[in-house]
Amino acid sequence: MSLESLKGKPILFDFIYTRCPGPCLLITAKMKNIADALGPKLGPDVRFVSVSVDPEHDTPSDMLNYAHEMGIKNPDWLFLTGPPARIDSLMERFRLKRVIEPNGAVDHVLEFFLVGSDGHLVAQYVAIGANATKIANDLEQVAAGQQLVLNAISGADARL
Repeated sequence: MSLESLKGKPILFDFIYTRCPGPCLLITAKMKNIADALGPKLGPDVRFVSVSVDPEHDTPSDMLNYAHEMGIKNPDWLFLTGPPARIDSLMERFRLKRVIEPNGAVDHVLEFFLVGSDGHLVAQYVAIGANATKIANDLEQVAAGQQLVLNAISGADARL
């Protein structure tokens, strides 16, 4: 899948890995809360993308199994993995870097990233404490072509 093909709808990105012992499960559960708050708007109006930060271990079937284990069935919530260089390139667009510890653990990305339909970063949220209703409302506003009034964004300039 090309990133260019994702343009046209706002996207909420997160970065997870399937072998994670805990934080990624919480992040995915929070994304699921946001999806529930969006209801039927997830798909026609907005899209979710969860990207593996451990592509050396996460195969497409691992990502699919993870989604199913988390109770996620919406085809407009994509769970993606790919060659490490492509994942690294995508993460650089968010000013992120994959870090793998000597013991094999992968550093977590504890933020969500709202990218507008034009492919530019609109907002960044701390995932664990994020307010699902607020993020769902932000996604709806962006999908409707409205600008968000936000506090400072971290300086990332993601472009798909």
